[in-house]
Amino acid sequence: MPLRIKKYDQFELTVFKAFGAVTSEQITDALKCFYEETDAKPTKYALWDMRGASLEALDHWEAMWITQVVEYIGHGRDNGKTAIVAADDYDFDISRVIATCVPINLVIARAYRTIDEAAEWFRMDAERVKDLTNF
Repeated sequence: MPLRIKKYDQFELTVFKAFGAVTSEQITDALKCFYEETDAKPTKYALWDMRGASLEALDHWEAMWITQVVEYIGHGRDNGKTAIVAADDYDFDISRVIATCVPINLVIARAYRTIDEAAEWFRMDAERVKDLTNF
């Protein structure tokens, strides 16, 4: 499975961990699961760990479509923060497009190259966040 999700209620964090080539449909399916299919409210923090994935299947228009899906379903995360971590240049660039275009009234999203940077923005211990991404 190219995308796995693990929720850590005690840290108000959901980790999306991707592997291999990831499509916009897989990302939007994961978003729907996060916002609509859980029996509890979505967590305040969301970390998309794309370091083991490739986003080369996504172009600018598909990135914009993902932000449209977030705008449609992305409610219930007051003061929510989403970090997208992508080390590869193309993946980082497309992640920045997504992060920049997510409606700011719903959630603040940013793209980073390392888990350490994302953890710092979340104001969480970087080693703990790294541990939480190992599944």
